[in-house]
Amino acid sequence: MNKKIIMYDEENLEKQRKEAYVDINSLNHEIKIDKRKKIIKISIIVIVLVILFKLIVGILEITNVFGYPPNKVRFYKVTINDNPTSVDYELKSKVSIIPFFVNLNSYYLGGSYVKDDSDGSYFELTHEEKLIIDISSYSCFSKEYQIKCIYNDQYMKENNDTKYTNLKIIRTGNPYEEIYDGKYINDISKYITKKGVYNILITASYSNVETVVNFYIKK
Repeated sequence: MNKKIIMYDEENLEKQRKEAYVDINSLNHEIKIDKRKKIIKISIIVIVLVILFKLIVGILEITNVFGYPPNKVRFYKVTINDNPTSVDYELKSKVSIIPFFVNLNSYYLGGSYVKDDSDGSYFELTHEEKLIIDISSYSCFSKEYQIKCIYNDQYMKENNDTKYTNLKIIRTGNPYEEIYDGKYINDISKYITKKGVYNILITASYSNVETVVNFYIKK
């Protein structure tokens, strides 16, 4: 009689264990489903917020208060009919912190100056029939360290990564005229015909940096 009771209790306990195991598995499955639902809901909310941010704000442009590192600026050698001339430039560097959403922009105003340039304000033409401009980019060094470029007598190495994408020619006198605005070209003879002072602007680009080099020609 006692053996039957013990066997019955063991069978009952085993049955309860199996039922408990099934209940635990079922509960775990429900918890996993709830977690997935929460993750999906949060993902949908984040995606909607990102889309709204993009539609309302676009790309957030942040200005670097420290500016562009001076030791990274370059020297732009510009020649007019093989004669070097001093130039000024405006540099903008754009670094994507969060792609398509947040950019960090750095700015720098500088110049590339020719030491023996008697008048750095403009290059005065004589009677040349042709007017050929050329530009190239250099980095300056002191021993193995890159330093700020200012004058043409510094030790420098030419860069081959720079693309010259745009050229603009503006006659600054009376009347004011925007004569050319298009892809970079060397021969600008047909655009400099009248007497006056012309502002020449060349856009130079490399990596995440865009620089507008400008100088003046007087005819």
